[in-house]
Amino acid sequence: MDMDNPRISCLRGCRSLLARAAWFIMARIHPQAQPWWSNSMGQYNLLKSCMDEKNANMVCSMIAKIMGLVGAYDIWNNMRHVKHTKLTRETKDHIYQTIVAASLGQPLGTGESKGFLFRCPFEVALLTLHIWTDVLLHKVKKGISSINISGETQSLMDTCKVISDYMMYLLVAQPTILPISGNVQDLPAVASTKVKAIAASSKEQFLEARGSMGIDLFEDYDIPPWIDLFKVANVMLLEEGVVDDEASPGAHTVFETLARTWVRLLAYAAGKSSTYDHARRLSKGGELITFVWLFMVHQGLGDQGPHEVDLVPRVSEEGQSLRDR
Repeated sequence: MDMDNPRISCLRGCRSLLARAAWFIMARIHPQAQPWWSNSMGQYNLLKSCMDEKNANMVCSMIAKIMGLVGAYDIWNNMRHVKHTKLTRETKDHIYQTIVAASLGQPLGTGESKGFLFRCPFEVALLTLHIWTDVLLHKVKKGISSINISGETQSLMDTCKVISDYMMYLLVAQPTILPISGNVQDLPAVASTKVKAIAASSKEQFLEARGSMGIDLFEDYDIPPWIDLFKVANVMLLEEGVVDDEASPGAHTVFETLARTWVRLLAYAAGKSSTYDHARRLSKGGELITFVWLFMVHQGLGDQGPHEVDLVPRVSEEGQSLRDR
């Protein structure tokens, strides 16, 4: 009869999950030799992880509390919510073309709102764009039938999604490789708490109720309280096109801008990382951002090259863009 006791079943489930967690921690402390990069990208979606945590069963909730008590909650969180996906040929092409354009001095477009967003701390810009990417994907998929979305537009949407989740993965799992402040891990934690407080039981419900979110996510940052970064992100993307709920050309233009923006963010982060960080990751198999860095060095871009990569144009005292000199 004890075999059917739900309490015993729960404890057995906890023991199994704890064993997995312990193995995961040991693998992180004593990693085995890893093969060359397997064309795989880490993926972490903030909204999905928040909703999964919010709807977690009793076993997972108990494990999370135990891991928190021993100071290993972040490792547990990554184990549960970090996924991996293969880097597609289309995404590689978008990255290649954007970086080549930058190396040739071709403008990538920087409107006033984009300048404001990217003058915020890197982690704030990243998180804003990450959530807004989910919002935009949800809006387009809801408003446009899949049969009206061209293959090229779908490829752009997929690129935006995977790079967005990859950059968020770096923020929560490998923050030292990003140009961020020392307490950056506090931002995803605070954002997660605020997202979970929204009356939504799924990611889709949250996206429908996104109007109740806003600058509260970043109340600890020096940003004017009247600025809503999500509206700024919206205007930034609509500067070069309008999402049309009836046809896909407008969506194509916006996702083309968004994909270029995400690659720009990835290239900026790669260029700001130290040579030592990239070399260390290469010895463990490598990361996408490391190979982006290698390509940028070959193109003469980044802090180790003659041409730095900036998120917004730097302006000289005379008002001329330094990039145009």
